[in-house]
Amino acid sequence: MAVKDFLSDHEYDGIREYDNPTPGWWHAIFIATIAFSFFYFVYWEMNPRASTPQSRWAAAQTPNTNEFSAPSAISRTTKPPSSR
Repeated sequence: MAVKDFLSDHEYDGIREYDNPTPGWWHAIFIATIAFSFFYFVYWEMNPRASTPQSRWAAAQTPNTNEFSAPSAISRTTKPPSSR
């Protein structure tokens, strides 16, 4: 029984390559990537509750009064420094 030669028929610069199939794990990762990209697209492009760069920018532009409320309350109760 002869051993089959798995070299491909084409040759480039004197180099021949083996005609090996891609591994099964590679196919699994490829299919998982396609499935992930589908759900990613559906969530970010078709979901009205998903944040957009414009909504994040608008949220960053609004003043956060809770973060700095204590210093403003103190400044209302203290007297301004007197100038001599």
